[in-house]
Amino acid sequence: MTNKTLKNVRPMAGSATDMHIVDGKFSASAPEGTEIIDGGGRILIPGLVEAHTHLDKSLLGLPW
Repeated sequence: MTNKTLKNVRPMAGSATDMHIVDGKFSASAPEGTEIIDGGGRILIPGLVEAHTHLDKSLLGLPW
């Protein structure tokens, strides 16, 4: 698996930082030779998350 460093990304819209991915998992540091990808200050969010909801219906228990 390829190691990557995502530079200048904002996890969950927080402060800009660098995120390291080693063997498919986030890591505190990255080994030499890691591929560097410039995130350009973009927001970093987890993939495959269904964030769509209808709060007016879900919270009140109303039918869709």
